[in-house]
Amino acid sequence: MANGRLTSLELLQEVYRDPMVPLHTRIRCAIEAAPYEYPKKPSSMSIHYDETFAGRLEKAVLIVERRFIPTKVIEHEEQN
Repeated sequence: MANGRLTSLELLQEVYRDPMVPLHTRIRCAIEAAPYEYPKKPSSMSIHYDETFAGRLEKAVLIVERRFIPTKVIEHEEQN
């Protein structure tokens, strides 16, 4: 805060650290600041490089197909 202006994160921190501010406001500010103070660790996945691209693609298609629920087809006659 070299120029006397707070960043949005610094403002949230000032508010949640001030015991004179109502508790519910302090809690809300702490919740909003938390992702910037403690960022989530990136997720990772392993890829087996000994497989071919086609093999990996087939596995991905099978995974996606399992996630979709098959729909029931309803037959009907067209009315004029």
